[in-house]
Amino acid sequence: MLLRSCGYEVLVAKNGAEALAELAQRPRVDAVVLDLMMPVMNGYEFRAAQLADDRIASIPVVVCSATAESHPALRASEMLRKPIDFDELLDTLDRVLAHG
Repeated sequence: MLLRSCGYEVLVAKNGAEALAELAQRPRVDAVVLDLMMPVMNGYEFRAAQLADDRIASIPVVVCSATAESHPALRASEMLRKPIDFDELLDTLDRVLAHG
């Protein structure tokens, strides 16, 4: 809701599998904000599937995690530590979208 109130068009998925299904329908999304800990398909599994799909592999990903550690396989554009500071999220998205 906060991103929408700032003018972003937002798609929401409850897990990685739903996110992949959304991206299959709309492969030109500007960025993904990814939580690593999700049911059904976690963020690591989602990212591996995303990177394996040429149609969506180039979509930048901002990873949100309770730990600040990044796994090299994620190849994330940015990492944010939970709890997420909303201003930091906005600044990060602005930066990621400017380079996309």
